[in-house]
Amino acid sequence: MKKNKIALVTIICLVAIFVIPVTGNVNFVDAADPIVNCTFSTTWKSNPWNYEVAEGATASFKLILAPTSMCGMSFTITPLTEGFTFDSLSTSMVSAHEEREVSIGIKMPEKNYESQQYKTFRIKINPSSGNTKVLEFTVNYVQSCGDFITGWTNNPSGYEVEAGKQATFEFIVKNRCDEDDVGITISTDDRFISFSNKKFNVLADKQFKIQVSVTMPPTRRGYEPESNTWEFKVKGDSGVTKNVKFSVNYK
Repeated sequence: MKKNKIALVTIICLVAIFVIPVTGNVNFVDAADPIVNCTFSTTWKSNPWNYEVAEGATASFKLILAPTSMCGMSFTITPLTEGFTFDSLSTSMVSAHEEREVSIGIKMPEKNYESQQYKTFRIKINPSSGNTKVLEFTVNYVQSCGDFITGWTNNPSGYEVEAGKQATFEFIVKNRCDEDDVGITISTDDRFISFSNKKFNVLADKQFKIQVSVTMPPTRRGYEPESNTWEFKVKGDSGVTKNVKFSVNYK
């Protein structure tokens, strides 16, 4: 009888050790449903700004859509400006880290004025997962000889830079004429931008690349940040002058 009492006390003690009340809040995380930031990239197979299209003529440009996270997604593309040959485009599901090529068709509208040199188009890209993107691109009108076109390899407005930091972007000047060279001079009054070359010659039917560096103005607590938009002039020896205005976002 004494042995049975000892065994019973032992069992009760063990239960008391392992059954301990839990106080406070307990949070459980469902590891099977992680939060994923779904993102994607857009790349032109051939940049539209390199092309000239006559008024009323059509053209098509290949846009590559690629999920850059672990999310697979489909896309819907809708025009935000005039001049497109479609009302809406949709793709099937694109797996993570794969690509889908989409044909973006345009019809060049009539010029708003005689000397208009290009048309800017905008589309909205809505993925089935993640945030919508608005993509802007430029197509040139056919121009006479003696003129030139300008553009960015990567548009600065798509980038974020911390205050006080510097970023560099590639800028291109292309000679429209296939017979004569054109001399180019670049000038600006803005102290936050600089150029790798401000005076150069562009051969007939060729392009010339320079680096444009931007130093983001410093910010002060309690004050509005300085403007993040800059401007410079590109002047050809033929007399043609173009004002280039661009912006870089604060990070």
